[in-house]
Amino acid sequence: MQLPPKLEESFRLLSKGRHISSLDGEVFNSLAQETDRYRAVFDALGYELVDDPQGFFYFNGTRNGLNRTVSEFALFTFIMVDWLSDNDTSIETGLFGTVRPLEELPHLQSDRYRGYMRQAGGDDADNLRRIIQRMDGAGFLRLCDEKIQFLAPTRRILKVCLALGKKSAEVATMPVIENDDEEQEGAIA
Repeated sequence: MQLPPKLEESFRLLSKGRHISSLDGEVFNSLAQETDRYRAVFDALGYELVDDPQGFFYFNGTRNGLNRTVSEFALFTFIMVDWLSDNDTSIETGLFGTVRPLEELPHLQSDRYRGYMRQAGGDDADNLRRIIQRMDGAGFLRLCDEKIQFLAPTRRILKVCLALGKKSAEVATMPVIENDDEEQEGAIA
């Protein structure tokens, strides 16, 4: 079996948690053109290559300690979604149709959002920049000239956020069953 041409570079990026999209040029093109060959090699190495229908690739279930990182990315994205919905802005357009200057980001603009940011390591500009740089490195957004642009892989975070939101809404609407201690004692006796 002949190995795919960008195997080393794609593995290096994917194994670090990067999401490879069309902005990654030749690596993305090679993955897109020879997905089955890449998938076979990565499967043999114990990695699951996912070809997301939104136009990007990633490893499912990498074991390199990304839980905290993913939580930070989800929190960052949640704040954007919450802020956009509070300002009657289309989430789709607000995230994917706008290049946004860093100083306009809502993450440090209110006590509520600063409180959320504390959960991600700090409510200051240095922590915000660290998260943005990590998201840029992972392929979720692009940082250029003090502006960010969300990329297609952010849709993966949105799916997770929506699923968690739906699950928490289901739990919140479940009827509460209160136990009367006397009834419990009578049922046992």
